[in-house]
Amino acid sequence: MSDQQLLPSDQNSGEYVANSRSFSRQVCFKVVVMLSYFLLLAWRFISLLLYSIHATSCFFQEKVASYRCKNFTTFSYANGLEISWQVTSFINTLIVILVLVTVPSYEGYLSTLRNNSRHARFWSLFAQLIVAVSYNIIVICTETLGISKVIEVMFILGEISTTLVVYLWNTVPSPWREPRDPAKNLAYTLTLVVFILENLYLFVLTSTQAAFQVTGVNNFRQTPSTLQAITIVVNAGEATFYYAMMKFFWNKWFDDRRNLLINDNV
Repeated sequence: MSDQQLLPSDQNSGEYVANSRSFSRQVCFKVVVMLSYFLLLAWRFISLLLYSIHATSCFFQEKVASYRCKNFTTFSYANGLEISWQVTSFINTLIVILVLVTVPSYEGYLSTLRNNSRHARFWSLFAQLIVAVSYNIIVICTETLGISKVIEVMFILGEISTTLVVYLWNTVPSPWREPRDPAKNLAYTLTLVVFILENLYLFVLTSTQAAFQVTGVNNFRQTPSTLQAITIVVNAGEATFYYAMMKFFWNKWFDDRRNLLINDNV
């Protein structure tokens, strides 16, 4: 009789242990995912810092683009580290896009793009993207070094993916308005900070290069004057693109629920 009475208790105990193990696995998985993401953000920031040192030094010392710099000696493998930064940034941007599927009541990628396409700022931002990509295509067409072409292709991928983030995250609320989740809030904030810093530096660098007519075009001074003029114009246009990206993430930090495109805050 006593054995029969213990059976339900044993069954409940077994279910409790199984649920506890399942919960522990979920917690461990979440911890691993968040730590991995924070490490990704950390390397994105560090590699951005290294790239900024490299690019700034090349501009002031040799008046050339980073991948054409010959006398940079602060650290080795500068071009490889630049590509590493670009790849990390691109992966991070893809994660930011993919994580949208976890946002409650998110309307979907295509629906979001359709709704945002009703705003004039959507198309003017798209025009800025076309100008920025055009500059990189000009550089690729005139470049002979393979690593330089890889860097320019990665810039194109980064510009396209960042524009998609702006389009798709336009009306998504920040997680700190939802039930408290410190890890998610921190990840969201740090992601915005890295996006802001990255696009701010690229805006400053690109606009300065345009002002001093320092382009990535190979043998720029020997190219036809028409191509020189077009290159300078689209290079300046690329600077406005990075400014628009930086401005969006900056405003997103403070005003997450407004439609930033319709209010022309980009």
